[in-house]
Amino acid sequence: ARTRRRKPRRSTAVMVAESASTLEVEHDGYRESGAVHRRLIVHAVEGSEGRENDAVCWIVVDDIAHTRSGDSADQKARLHWLLADMQHSLDPNAGKLQLLTPQGAVALHLWSSVPGDLTLFRAGVDAASPPLRGPWKTDRNNPRGWQSQYYASLDPALSVALEVETTLPLRFISVFAPEGTDVLAIDSSQVRLKSPAGERTVRFGAIGASPMMAEAPAMAPTLAPEVQA
Repeated sequence: ARTRRRKPRRSTAVMVAESASTLEVEHDGYRESGAVHRRLIVHAVEGSEGRENDAVCWIVVDDIAHTRSGDSADQKARLHWLLADMQHSLDPNAGKLQLLTPQGAVALHLWSSVPGDLTLFRAGVDAASPPLRGPWKTDRNNPRGWQSQYYASLDPALSVALEVETTLPLRFISVFAPEGTDVLAIDSSQVRLKSPAGERTVRFGAIGASPMMAEAPAMAPTLAPEVQA
């Protein structure tokens, strides 16, 4: 008798919470491994909202949590961003990738709740350090650091990845900060930002818990020094 092959169940994504400046979603694509992936996106505007010159900072928090109790085996996880090909510099010790975009400099800060391995590839080649002389080399046999926007096309891109191996739950944090916005601190519970408009702390809930967003207090203004006559 012939047996009908069982089709694999498709993963599903669900919006957990949203507001004017945040969005939290989760999907069950890792259910066979007993894990769920949640992502929180925060749109932080440093300045007076609505002004053209506001400094827009994006914060992305990724949690991977257990769906089965008693599972304590180590899991491998990788946070990966595929970015446009542009002038760049990487500081692996600080977890910071500096990018020079047509609209100005942007810093990508990467953090994980356990120490990880940060790598950067461009066109199939390790791009952590620029070549000492001559143009960048390429390796079409390595899929990292390429993008294909059209059929039969292959163009260089920046592939930055942070890889860890640990027990769950796990948290990754990515902060895209424009020039003039400093990232003062990143840890599992908060991101502290400083811009000419002042300081702001964006707070998160416990790793693996939902909702992921905790109360974010208003930005503390930068006070001008007193001028005595």
